[in-house]
Amino acid sequence: MFAVKVDGKGRLKLPAVFQEYFKGIGCEKFFVTTVDATLLYVYPTAVWRVNEERLDNATATEADLEAAESVRFLANHFGQDVAPDSEWRISIHQELRNTLDLSEKQVHLTYENGYVKGYSEVEFAKRLEAAKGDLGGKLKLLKTKGFK
Repeated sequence: MFAVKVDGKGRLKLPAVFQEYFKGIGCEKFFVTTVDATLLYVYPTAVWRVNEERLDNATATEADLEAAESVRFLANHFGQDVAPDSEWRISIHQELRNTLDLSEKQVHLTYENGYVKGYSEVEFAKRLEAAKGDLGGKLKLLKTKGFK
């Protein structure tokens, strides 16, 4: 996990390891949004397009359709297509920064499944404490699944 600060212009600089990865796969544009009103999501445009297709096809049940419509609405409301600048800074628009409490604050970034997730300071602290809860029991369970 990497800690970066959102600057006064609402930009965050992607860590060098993320830059190299995204350059290596030819990623030049991102869809920056939230899908849960809690975390920042920085999707390479190609990954976001796959998500849109999955949302389009989420029609098996009324619950699927409702979930897809809610996630799409939220993502589109807060989302924007962004190209990193020459220093690999990504702009986050004001309403998204305000909603996630990211303005001129530290953001904890992690890469998973083809995209970047960003945690505000408050959300990071909350999840860190939750992760520590009953850690012995969690590890015991995982070891039964082959975790070493």
